[in-house]
Amino acid sequence: MLAVTKGWISRSEVQSMETLHKVKVDGRYATAYLPQAPTTPVFYFIQEGSEWKIALWKTFELTNAAMKQMQRESRMSEHAFISDLLSRVSKYTVDEKIFDAPLD
Repeated sequence: MLAVTKGWISRSEVQSMETLHKVKVDGRYATAYLPQAPTTPVFYFIQEGSEWKIALWKTFELTNAAMKQMQRESRMSEHAFISDLLSRVSKYTVDEKIFDAPLD
């Protein structure tokens, strides 16, 4: 799996994912649900020709909403939250100065 190989998601995260709860197809679009969230689609697909492809733009909408909720719950400013998150997932300390004008 490319995402595991590239380090975008951990193998344990993929292995802990259960089979899909249900898949709903509506024309060229499909949504897939997990048992842990039976009323919220977590995967979106679009049919292009004879192939089904993941529709990342829909997944980003869900991710953005989740990130906004996490930011509100953290009670940090948006910039502080993003800096903290980036520092946690990388080996670098990320300073809020990244939100200033581009570096020369």
